[in-house]
Amino acid sequence: MHTLFLTRLGLYFLAVVTPLLHPAVAIPYDRAGYVIWFGLVPLEMLLAYLLRLRLHRGLGAPPAASSATPVRLPSPRAIIVIAGVAVVAALLGGTGFDSAAWVVLTAGATAFALTLLVFSRREYGYILAGLEAFFLGYVYLKMLRFSRASAEIANESSTLTTVLMVLAIVGFLLHGIVLYQAAFHRDQEPRRRRRLEVALFTAISVPLLVGMLLLPPDFVENSFAFNRLNELPPQPPQPIDDTADAPPGGNLRGERPQQEDGGGQGDQGQEQQRNGGPGLEGIPADEWDDRVEQPSRPSEGDTPQDVTGGTGGQPSEGEGGGGEGEQGGEGDNKQYAVMVVASSRDPVYAADAYFGVFHSERGFTYTEDEPLNDLTYQRLLDTWEGERFSRDREREPREYFFLSTIAERVMPYRPAEIEPTIQRRKYHPFSFSYRVVSNVSESDARDWSFVRPLNPREREQMARYLQVDLEPEQKERFLSHAQAIIGEESNYFAKIDLILQSFSTCQYEIGFTDDVSVSHVDDFLFDTRAGDCTEFSNSAAILGRLLGIPSRVVTGYLGTESLQTPQHLRALSILQQSIEPLQQFQLQDMFLITTSHRHSWTQFWIPGYGWVDFETTTHAQQPPAGGDANNFDIVIPIIEIEEVVEPPVFVFPWRFVLMVLGGLAVVGITGAYGLRYGRQLVLSLQARHPDTAGIRASARLLYMRMAGNGFPLKPRADTALEYAQRHPNISRFATLYTMLRYRQGYAAGERDAAWQELRNSYREASSSTRRPGPRGLLSRVFSLRPLYY
Repeated sequence: MHTLFLTRLGLYFLAVVTPLLHPAVAIPYDRAGYVIWFGLVPLEMLLAYLLRLRLHRGLGAPPAASSATPVRLPSPRAIIVIAGVAVVAALLGGTGFDSAAWVVLTAGATAFALTLLVFSRREYGYILAGLEAFFLGYVYLKMLRFSRASAEIANESSTLTTVLMVLAIVGFLLHGIVLYQAAFHRDQEPRRRRRLEVALFTAISVPLLVGMLLLPPDFVENSFAFNRLNELPPQPPQPIDDTADAPPGGNLRGERPQQEDGGGQGDQGQEQQRNGGPGLEGIPADEWDDRVEQPSRPSEGDTPQDVTGGTGGQPSEGEGGGGEGEQGGEGDNKQYAVMVVASSRDPVYAADAYFGVFHSERGFTYTEDEPLNDLTYQRLLDTWEGERFSRDREREPREYFFLSTIAERVMPYRPAEIEPTIQRRKYHPFSFSYRVVSNVSESDARDWSFVRPLNPREREQMARYLQVDLEPEQKERFLSHAQAIIGEESNYFAKIDLILQSFSTCQYEIGFTDDVSVSHVDDFLFDTRAGDCTEFSNSAAILGRLLGIPSRVVTGYLGTESLQTPQHLRALSILQQSIEPLQQFQLQDMFLITTSHRHSWTQFWIPGYGWVDFETTTHAQQPPAGGDANNFDIVIPIIEIEEVVEPPVFVFPWRFVLMVLGGLAVVGITGAYGLRYGRQLVLSLQARHPDTAGIRASARLLYMRMAGNGFPLKPRADTALEYAQRHPNISRFATLYTMLRYRQGYAAGERDAAWQELRNSYREASSSTRRPGPRGLLSRVFSLRPLYY
């Protein structure tokens, strides 16, 4: 039992350590993950095993045959108390007592309960242990399939993948042998059977180990589809040179209106207009991390400004502006590439954080228990699937491809499928890629114009998004302003539209302030009337809540055609020539997202249509001259892929070999079962005749049935009577069999009577040795032990 516990624990650690070792896994464990999977679960398994040992001793089980003093175990009550304390400690050190606490409770309780059941020393415990091993094997296989995510990862991790596969095979075979011995081992069984078992395990394990060791590093080149969404066939790459990627001197954003004072955009802006937009610069990819700061993960209490880190210029045609990008550069007025988004839909509001909790002083703060926030950093081992068919009206599934320089995922609302992030280091810093399918709202003002107000049930469900905890005087000030905006208007959407139109007298600026507290929003609305996208979005959300409209602030990135200048397209063309995954998309279906496109917007909840993204800067005044961050020079990495010409190597036909081995295994197993049942059929026919062959066939047939029911095999040196001494159920049959087999003389009719009695005793013995229950049925049907006879 001790060995079984150790092999079971070893399999568990093999599964949870693999994501730490394999380079294909891009996102590491967080603190809660380490606490749960490396601390709580193994400890609960150990405590449950100690409790089982303690209960087994307390029930009067004989002590082990050893002269050593038995180890003193804690009392059952003490073990249970320690298990509970371990869960509380995991909550304090990991997730805390919030909505994620159920993960700690479920993991701890499951580990404790499963261990108790596995080591219950009953039949169902061994069955559960076998199912548990198959489940761990499934999880382990899913993780190792990451080694085929790309040819780059396959080459980089070929040795490690082989080692992990060999360790897995050895571990599972060892655990299987120990589990088999614990469930079926009998001291009195012959050595020949044990040698047969060893030979069987060797015949299975050796080919598997040899096959794994001979796998070539480039086995990823074989056709293999993993985790694919329903995507169209990739289009052939279209080479685009530096002069043909956009209209010469054009500007996709259109001409900016001139200021009334004649200042226009200044000399710098006019020069950029003549040259077709901002300049394009490149820095070596290996210097990118030193020159571009990566964003930090938000935490509870953070505000939208903490996450956006500045705001940028407002595009034309009513689209939102972007972030100045404090994550890149050093205040050098440049916009640094962050990601490339491929989508046929325009615009793309790619969210990374939702702010729905309202603080009386700080304003909107990061919603820690929002599942959408977890998806940004969540580790995915397989395609995440959410609500495939949305209940909201006018939502359509749209597919998006993200190639990013940051490991965090951004995605449009509302995600339905998310592929695990794939890391390709050869495209650094664009190392991370994933695909998303989102149910995006296709509704517009025509649909929203006739929506009804919230009913009592909806108001109760959305209560947290209607909460505005303000001081009485401040709340009255905001509420009076909101009512002055809408006047006598009672239409639900008209209120939202009037809030957005009220910003027409506000100046849109960049880098205005980092303060988005309630007092600062108060200054923005009633004093300065100037701010960035964060002030606009926070103000709109507060006013919406005061007017009974569920609201929240969202941060992320904005991709739209109106923000793509000719130099953005030129940069995309250069990146597309260097990065193979981008070559499956048309240039016009991609957006280059830079630090200038960092953005904050408002989501309003509309009855029947759900959460909808609204651009709060639509009606704001244009940024002043030189204040459009999207006109800053664009900086992209210079990615040079070195083509390494490797000499041809022998490619081991592993697939053919595995197919042959699998075919031989199928043939062997089918032949074994055919031999068993064919032999039983022949013996059944022979046993109908009262001659010597029929008598011997009856005995052999009974022994085969007993073997199928799990009885120990009859040693060949034992006689029928000696074997019957250990199994009294067949004593009468053994006596009659011995008489009919070896006695020479009989009185008239005596032999026929003895034959009939032998037949009756055979049926009685077969019935009395039949094991009840599902396990007995499975043993009778699938056991190959009868082949011994």
